Amino acid sequence: MDVSRLSAGLYFITIKLENGKETMQKIIKK
Repeated sequence: MDVSRLSAGLYFITIKLENGKETMQKIIKK
């Protein structure tokens, strides 16, 4: 189990969720 890889994966997922929130807000505003 590579802890650094796991942390990078969680970090990537967090970024995707943040981007998703921004995208949803843009869609709702239109």
